[in-house]
Amino acid sequence: MIRGVLFDKDGTLLEFDTLWGAATRRVLPSFLRALSVPAEHRLYERMLEALGVTEVGVDAAKALAWMPYAQMAAVLVKTLEEEGFGIKNVDAAAILTKLYYKEITRPEAKIIPTGDLTQVMNRLKNRKCLIGLATADGERAAKFCLDRLKIRNYFDYIGTSGGSARPKPSSDLCDRFCRKYHLRPEEVMVVGDSPTDMEFARNSGALAVGVLSGVGSREQLQEMADVLIPSVDDLDLVWTMYLSEKSGDSGKETA
Repeated sequence: MIRGVLFDKDGTLLEFDTLWGAATRRVLPSFLRALSVPAEHRLYERMLEALGVTEVGVDAAKALAWMPYAQMAAVLVKTLEEEGFGIKNVDAAAILTKLYYKEITRPEAKIIPTGDLTQVMNRLKNRKCLIGLATADGERAAKFCLDRLKIRNYFDYIGTSGGSARPKPSSDLCDRFCRKYHLRPEEVMVVGDSPTDMEFARNSGALAVGVLSGVGSREQLQEMADVLIPSVDDLDLVWTMYLSEKSGDSGKETA
């Protein structure tokens, strides 16, 4: 029986590229200036490539799709070093975190839900499910996004990167959710849009539910997910077509 549902945030609850792709394009020039590096178009393009930002979206395998800020900053610093710029005695992770927070909290930032989230949350509460978040984002930014989506009050647990918790795909965030509410891993459903989310679910011993609303493609997710659905609006299908009937094969799409 599923007693807890652990959501990824970006690409799962909110549209990924409209927020993070746009924010990244605004953050990078400021990041370069903060590191005393000339904001040349060539460097800007190299850094977009390193993070996985393309003209058509975000590469699910690259940094922006799944890494926390500290790891993203390390990727960017390495890219700059490969271009001949030595970055020393600068807290690049803190700079990047501050710049991203500034961008996503602008009034015009597009924090767009992937579905009718209030209805999704009410249905889960009617099933007596505990609701949690497991995100690569920082705590302040994660709470801001949930507030903008008007769903923060539904969450019993907010797991973010930073501190002593290792980021996904480590099982740390799910382990903490389970310990807090005395859940067994097999009683938890992890819902996410990326291969990293599916690996996180597997490492945690939880049910892996992939959604096609974010960075992960059908081909990337179908071999890793226990269930594959279009979006969180379709979560009821996990109960009606997978959990109740037990007829779905691993990676089988339910809708």
